[in-house]
Order: sequence, then structure tokens, then C-alpha cells
Amino acid sequence: MCTDSGNNVYFSDLGGNRIYRYRTNGILEVFAGSGNSGSVDGNGVFTSFTSPSALAADTADNIYVWDSGNQVIRRINQSRDVVTIAGHQSSSPSDGVGTNASFNYIVSAMCADGLGNIYLACFSSSGGESIRKMSATTNVTTLAGSFTQGGYANGAGSLARFNGGGDEGIFFSQGMIFLADAFNHRIRTIAFNPSPQPVADADLNLS
Repeated sequence: MCTDSGNNVYFSDLGGNRIYRYRTNGILEVFAGSGNSGSVDGNGVFTSFTSPSALAADTADNIYVWDSGNQVIRRINQSRDVVTIAGHQSSSPSDGVGTNASFNYIVSAMCADGLGNIYLACFSSSGGESIRKMSATTNVTTLAGSFTQGGYANGAGSLARFNGGGDEGIFFSQGMIFLADAFNHRIRTIAFNPSPQPVADADLNLS
């Protein structure tokens, strides 16, 4: 589930292939999706999803959907226009721009910052887990973790390890990502202000 700036609640119907909106006035309505399985872009109920799951809303009230059956990220604006913006069917995850990027699985963990970036907790069929970022221009990059290795380890970027499939929540606040690493029974943080590393003096001989 996610909420927009007007406190309307959105939730995905995994088996019903629809996205619903529950308005603050108590009205429940289909926001997008015909109910048929598919991957058709378009408007409102004239679109289709296959097992939509994780959702996130940005500051412009665009709703981002992990369309798990199609392995893609879909975006729905407030006019209910549905567009596929990233991902394609693939057995292995990879970084890239838009549909050149690929995902295996995203658990119930997507969130947005104030700049239009979307953060995703992803895991792969090989047991690796990674935290990835999709920019407002749909450039998908891996921030931390590994596509091929799970476990538990702190460290910068690809040195970090998460327990594959165990991320149950992700949140962006005060310039950091907070992550529920469920199978490791820990709350993890990812900071974007790396500590300075000591550098040894150069071995110079002046004559």
C-alpha cells in the first residue's frame, strides 16, 4: 500500500490484477487495471497487470507499481495513464536505463524521496539481494548488496550483504535509507555521506 499527498490510500490486488484507490471520503474505486492478466499500457480500466504487488507514491502523486508477473515497473499518474517505465522479462537482474534494466523480484518494499527517485529492495533467483535506485529519468543503479550473494555484512556498496528475500520494508528519511532486513532480524541503514578514508603520505625524496 501507499498514500498520496491527499491521504488517499492505494493498494494492489495481486490476484485480481488491479490497483485500487480508497479515497478519504470513504469511496473505494478501481484506479487502474481491467482485471485481466496482461501488460497493456493505457488509461484506467483499459490497462492490464499481472500480479501487481509493491507500490510507492512520489511527491507529484504518481503511483509506481511493481508488476511482478511481467517483471516491470509501471507508473500511473493522477489521470490514470499507465506507462511501463523500467524492466523487462529476464532471468537475471541488471542495471540500465528504462526497459534496458531488469529485475527478478521486488518484495513489499518500494519508496520515494523528494526528488523523484524510487528505492527498491530486490532479490534474485540466485539468492542475492540488493538495494537499487531508479532515478526520475528511469536510470536504474545498484546502491548496495549483491545480485548473487545473500547473508549479513555491513560495508560500502557491493560489500554489503542482505538476507535474500528478507526485506519487508524500506523508507527514505533525512538523506538515508532505512531497511527492515527481516531474515537477519535487523534494521539497516544506507547513508550517502561516505566517511573519509585515510591516505598514507607519499614517499617522496627531494634533492
